[in-house]
Amino acid sequence: MNPVVISVIALVISLVSLGWQVITWLRSGPVIKVKGHAAIPVVNENPGELHLSVTAVNRGRAPATITGWGLRLPNGSSVVPRSAELPGVNPLPHRLESHAESSWYILHAALEEAAQTHQVELSQLRPFVDVSGRGRVLGKPLG
Repeated sequence: MNPVVISVIALVISLVSLGWQVITWLRSGPVIKVKGHAAIPVVNENPGELHLSVTAVNRGRAPATITGWGLRLPNGSSVVPRSAELPGVNPLPHRLESHAESSWYILHAALEEAAQTHQVELSQLRPFVDVSGRGRVLGKPLG
């Protein structure tokens, strides 16, 4: 076989290996994803009021500590509500283990009131969580 072909094959294999090592290294710590969605909590078989759920999911291999959550406005400022008092809502700070998730809730009526107060559309708000040592992690806009 031609030495140039062997060199090219070796280079390609080396680059694939390097890429895999970088991906593995990036995923070795906590990898937090944030999502916001509508939720109707059911307590004692009774459906409750409409809420917005802000959920943090740790897809990494190491735990992370969630120190806060809220909604980011288009101008960069934040609305930091207190979570609705629902069963199973973890107090902050909360240790989020590897491959686990946790949610915090705000009443939809309070969410609409906050949007009106700041003169923004609900679709412009972005859920976030604050992760100790990692900063703020933003989710996609609600719209």
